[in-house]
Amino acid sequence: MSARNLWWVLVALTCLVSVGVYLVGWAWQMVLGAVLLAVLGGIFGIDDATRKLPIARGQHVQAFMVSVASILLWLAPPVCYVVGYGIGRRWPMGRGKHAGSADPDETREPE
Repeated sequence: MSARNLWWVLVALTCLVSVGVYLVGWAWQMVLGAVLLAVLGGIFGIDDATRKLPIARGQHVQAFMVSVASILLWLAPPVCYVVGYGIGRRWPMGRGKHAGSADPDETREPE
């Protein structure tokens, strides 16, 4: 899935959960949706920073729309994304395609 499509899906999901919170209140389904979006935000932030990609993979319009739509969710998804991005820059998790060169020990033949 391309970054553009992924961020549009996040916009749609965030709008869906926010409208649900507005109409229904904080029912367990809406709490679960908000927690899911916050966790996804953190995971995507860590992944983007680890792979040395720009914030929101350059999808600034969609990131702004997610931020505005998540006001009713106490801005949890974008805050978790930014925190995850900071964590990923400080302590990269694994190796992404942009994360640097291979470990020389991995390229050695077994003895």
